Amino acid sequence: MDFKVNKETISINEVVFEGTHEQSVELDCILPDYCPDIFRVIKCVTDSKIVSQNVTEDRVSYEMVVSVRVLYCSEHECAVRCIHQKMNYSRTVEFGKPCNNSNVDIIPKVDYINCRVVNKRRLDIRGAISVKVKVNSLREQSIVCDAFGMNVQLKKVPLSYTISKVCAEKTAIFTEDTSIPTSKPPISNVLKYETTLNIMEVKTIAEKIVAKGEVCVKLLYNPDKENPLPETMSFAFPFSQIIDIDVLDTSYTNDIVGEVVSCDITTNPDESNAMRSITCDVTIRLKCVSSKDISTSIVTDAYSTVYLCDTQSSTIKISLPPTKLDEQFQLKETLEYNDGEISTVCDCWANIKNVSYRMDVESKSINLMGVIQYCVLAENTSNMVVIVEKDCGFDYSIPMPLISENTCLEPSLVVNACSYNMNSNKEIAVKADISLSGSTFENRLVDALCDIAIDENAKKQRDGDYSIKLYYGVKNEDIWDIAKKYSTSAESVIEENNLESRILQIDGMILIPISN
Repeated sequence: MDFKVNKETISINEVVFEGTHEQSVELDCILPDYCPDIFRVIKCVTDSKIVSQNVTEDRVSYEMVVSVRVLYCSEHECAVRCIHQKMNYSRTVEFGKPCNNSNVDIIPKVDYINCRVVNKRRLDIRGAISVKVKVNSLREQSIVCDAFGMNVQLKKVPLSYTISKVCAEKTAIFTEDTSIPTSKPPISNVLKYETTLNIMEVKTIAEKIVAKGEVCVKLLYNPDKENPLPETMSFAFPFSQIIDIDVLDTSYTNDIVGEVVSCDITTNPDESNAMRSITCDVTIRLKCVSSKDISTSIVTDAYSTVYLCDTQSSTIKISLPPTKLDEQFQLKETLEYNDGEISTVCDCWANIKNVSYRMDVESKSINLMGVIQYCVLAENTSNMVVIVEKDCGFDYSIPMPLISENTCLEPSLVVNACSYNMNSNKEIAVKADISLSGSTFENRLVDALCDIAIDENAKKQRDGDYSIKLYYGVKNEDIWDIAKKYSTSAESVIEENNLESRILQIDGMILIPISN
C-alpha cells in the first residue's frame, strides 16, 4: 500500500543573542580661544546614535557617536553659549555561535551625564551609555504538511504565521540649504537642534522598495548681539530612497523604520555678511524588514488506525503575523519656577526615556510606562537665562483584543512637538505630542511533526472483536486523544455522537466506533 508524506520548509526566527553593555563617556573639555569664560552652566544635552554596523557570521561591529552640547553663560553677557563635542566609539559583539540571515538591532540609551566646571576654561564630563544588542537569526526547518495512505490520521492546527523574512538597510546622505525667515534674526551660532524622520509612503517596484518622507529639523540658535535671547526655527525637506532587497515580490509586506544618524549645520553669510542661510548635511538610515505570511495547517500528531506508526517531532517557534502600531497621544505637565519669576520663554522640548511595557491579558491591553523629561529654556526677571525642567512618569494604555501571554512589543516613542503656555510668572504648562509606532508580535511554540513512518508489516492487535465501545468522557477532553487511544478516527467519533466541537463540553458516556 502506498504511503506518501508531503513536507515543506519554513523559516524560523530565533533570538541567538540578547545583551546590554555599558560604554563610559569621559571628556576633559577645554574651551577654544574664541569662547568666553564659563560663569554658569545652563544645561548639558547628550545624544547617542549608531552610525554604522557590519554583521558577519558570528559577530557584529558597530560605530557609535555621542554628541555632547553644553549650554552656558559668561559673566558679563546674557547670551547663551554652546560647547559642542563629538566622541566616536567602536565595539565588536560576538554572538557565541555562527548564524545566517541575521537581523541585528542595536539601540543606545544615555543612562546619565554629569558636567562639572573645573575652572572657567575647563569642563569635566562623565557619563554612561547603555547599548542593547539583539540578534535574530533565521533557520530553515522541514515539517510535515500532509500525508496520505495506510489509514493515517493527522492532527492539524490551523495557523497564520511568517514563513519568510528578509532584512535590508540603506544609509543616505543629503545636503540641503534653507534660508532664515525675514521675521527671524540672523544666526550667530547654533545652540541645539532636534531632528525627526517621517516615512510617508512605501512602494514595492521590481525587487526594490521606494521609501518617501521628510526630515524635520528644529533649531535653537543664538541670534546677533542686538537680540541676546535664543531663537527657534523649524523647517523640513523631503527625501526619496530606493532599497534593494533580495527575493522580494508582491506577497511580502514591508515595514520600514528610519532615523537621522547625524545632522551637521553650517551657517552661510549673505551679501551684507549676515548669517541668513544654513546648510544641513544630514545622514539617515532606513531599515526594512520584509515578511511573507501564509495561512496553512501544521501537522502536530499522527497515527494509523491499522498499522504501527512512528513519528518524529520538533518544538519550533512560529512567528505569528505582527500587528502594526500607529498612534498619537499627548502628555501634559505643569512646571514651577521657584527662584524668582519668568519673563520670557525661549524654547521648550521633551525627551522620553526608560520605556517599558506590561501585558494585561484580562483587560486586553498593553500598558506603556516610562519617564518624560520636560525642559523649558527661559529668561527670568533678573535677565538670567535659566532651565526649568521636570521628570514625570507616564502610563499609556493600548487596547489589544488579540493579546496573549506570549505577545511581545517593539515600541518606538518619538516626541513630535512640544509647546507651552504661561499660566503665571512662576508656572508653565507644557504639552508634548507623542507618536507611537512599532509592532506587536507573538512567538508560539508548536510541536510539529518532522517525519512519519508506518510499518505495513506490523498491524495493530485488537483486544476483541467488536465494532463499538462505550467510553466515559470528561469535560475538556480532546476527541483526538480518545480516537488515538482506540485506533479510530476523530471524525467518526464526532459523527457517531453528533458532537459540535472537537473538545468535550460535558462529562458523560460517548460511543467509540472501531475501524476495521
